[in-house]
Amino acid sequence: MHAAVASDTMMTKPRPHGVYNAVVRQGLFERALGAGWRELPDVVKRGHELERGLHGEGAFDVTLGASWIARLVARVMGMPRAGRELATRLDVTPDGDELVWRRNFGGTSFDSRMYAIDGGRIAERRGLVELCLRVTAEGGAVVYRCEGARVRLGALAVPMPSFFAPRVEGRVWADGDAMRTRIHIAALLIGTIVTYEGPLRFGAVSARPPPHLLKEREDRRARDERADARVLEQRELVAERHQERAARDEREDDVEDPERR
Repeated sequence: MHAAVASDTMMTKPRPHGVYNAVVRQGLFERALGAGWRELPDVVKRGHELERGLHGEGAFDVTLGASWIARLVARVMGMPRAGRELATRLDVTPDGDELVWRRNFGGTSFDSRMYAIDGGRIAERRGLVELCLRVTAEGGAVVYRCEGARVRLGALAVPMPSFFAPRVEGRVWADGDAMRTRIHIAALLIGTIVTYEGPLRFGAVSARPPPHLLKEREDRRARDERADARVLEQRELVAERHQERAARDEREDDVEDPERR
């Protein structure tokens, strides 16, 4: 439903798994919005209470930029095709410290991950691109403003030049019994890349995580186990070398001082 996020620092420490558990328990958006959370209509709150998952369906209008380069960039970014009242589905699933967003506009999937970052902001990452959003409550709506973009390579975060970085603006408000969302993505030298808008109505959430998320968790667990095995192997190798060195030093001492035998 939204886009991708970040801070402006060149290098940041990787977020240890579990560091934002307290944030997730309190609610990512409730924490970011502070006192403004109480001003929101119930349907807008429901659309931002994501820690137990969310399922929504609706029909969105998608408009692409007018220039050929804007349309090319939209395609490279994996944005949906242009159309009116495209069948739209949103599923949000918690995964540890992060929220996995899976959107589908008329058959085109658009996925990302969202989590808390410094300064009360919310980051949303898609691939290597991370944006940083400041969210505020204004007139009963949630407003998203982009405060920067960067390319994240593990712990390394490289800020994107302002003329190249995507600019994201969004607004979410109550529309009868639905929550209406409008997201506008642009770039300084390109102009509008894509705008999508439409209502979402929320239904029951499956208690079982989707298969792709289960696979991601298994892959992550396997990577962690391999990393732990490598660390243990290195420790054993270092200990073995220390023992060999101690034995060699003892033999050399015996040669130099026969009376020690």
